[in-house]
Amino acid sequence: MMSKYQTTSRRFWAGFIDALFISLVFVGFRYIVPKTDTSYETLLWIVVCNLFAVSYHVFSVGFYGQTIGKRLFKIKVFDVSEGKVTFTQACWREVFYIITNLIYFVFNLYSSFHDANIRTDFSLLLQILENANLLWFFVEIVSCLTNEKRRAIHDFIAGTVVINTDFVESE
Repeated sequence: MMSKYQTTSRRFWAGFIDALFISLVFVGFRYIVPKTDTSYETLLWIVVCNLFAVSYHVFSVGFYGQTIGKRLFKIKVFDVSEGKVTFTQACWREVFYIITNLIYFVFNLYSSFHDANIRTDFSLLLQILENANLLWFFVEIVSCLTNEKRRAIHDFIAGTVVINTDFVESE
């Protein structure tokens, strides 16, 4: 019999669906906002996309306990006591992405106001930050496999757990 906590593969595919949804929204944004080559408009584009991605997760989980991907794969985020997740917990679940995106934004903003050589000085840091989110996603999946309730690192940070909704009583 399947446990209500066996959600790792569902979480992976839900994350894939959410990333696909966010990517489609980004493509839609590009049709609305004309593409330019100025560093300021590129920076604005980066900010809008990152704010949307983080906000999508925070608001979806904070208000509904699930994103579109989680809903499709019948999983939902709860407080560790299995009560309704709070908006604050939804923010804590995204704290890694908030921090890395903020650092990325600050360094891009700083380099936009200085000569081109400054970007070269920060190139390794920016490359690390660009790949950190993908790496974090896979670390989270692996961390789910190491404990009984299949909690990822961000679940421990936020005090949350993800449960298969087939095991949840109607609300």
